[in-house]
Amino acid sequence: MASKLLSTQFDSIDLNQNKKIIPPIKSPRKLNKIKITDSLVAPIQKVEVPNHLLNTKIFAKLQRNDIFEVSPAEVHFSGFEVNKSDQKKYVQLLKVINISGQLQRMTVLPPQTKFFDIHYVKQERLVAGFALEIKVFFKPDEYKYYNDAIRIFSEVSLDFFI
Repeated sequence: MASKLLSTQFDSIDLNQNKKIIPPIKSPRKLNKIKITDSLVAPIQKVEVPNHLLNTKIFAKLQRNDIFEVSPAEVHFSGFEVNKSDQKKYVQLLKVINISGQLQRMTVLPPQTKFFDIHYVKQERLVAGFALEIKVFFKPDEYKYYNDAIRIFSEVSLDFFI
């Protein structure tokens, strides 16, 4: 007998012989590729950067010392509205005056909470008798009492509250 060939989706098979029908070998499955680096790298955790000045220096609540005077010593925002679109209403001006007879270097440490922000023109040194003007912005998100401080670091540290 003549052998007949059958063509199907598989390769050709000789029907005269007692062989099992074996489909062609397919390519191996594509596995979900997992990056090796993803499994070896630890997740990123936020770590707060320590503030050396706040951690090592002692600040006292003062309106005035031998070098600086702050006017006003405390700032109060009253009658505020929550989520008010006109935030210009909640701005107050502070003056840090050099009352010593010499040039003074200073560093202004901003408030620690998100509800207060400050803007000022950074000066390398403050001449005797001159003042540094600091604008304090208040951004409340609910009706409650908010408290924070702005610290001035110099030879003699100064602290005033907002």
